[in-house]
Amino acid sequence: MNLREYYYVGIALLMGFCLWGVSAEQRELKQLSFEGNKAFTAAEIRSGLSGLKVWTYATHPLATDEEFANRVRHMVLMGYVYAGYLDASVKVKRDADRHWQVSIVEGPGYRLG
Repeated sequence: MNLREYYYVGIALLMGFCLWGVSAEQRELKQLSFEGNKAFTAAEIRSGLSGLKVWTYATHPLATDEEFANRVRHMVLMGYVYAGYLDASVKVKRDADRHWQVSIVEGPGYRLG
């Protein structure tokens, strides 16, 4: 492959990435609303999510809604389990206004150790 061919391949890849970003929907923390959370405020949960590397994958423009919902559910649930809420459950669904509703049932908090 000569230099010109590398150039054209690079341009094609760059254009493809740009088009994916435009056509795909961006997801942001402010699109998440929470219900049932008593132990942590919505701001604390958002802050915890934003600090995770997995959040980057969950919000990738090519991630499907199902992948996004599953990753958010898992991240929030693991945060609660880590904090001692071993019986917590989390459901994530999208409403008609294209916002994400995160429903949390915390259950009792446990102290281990």
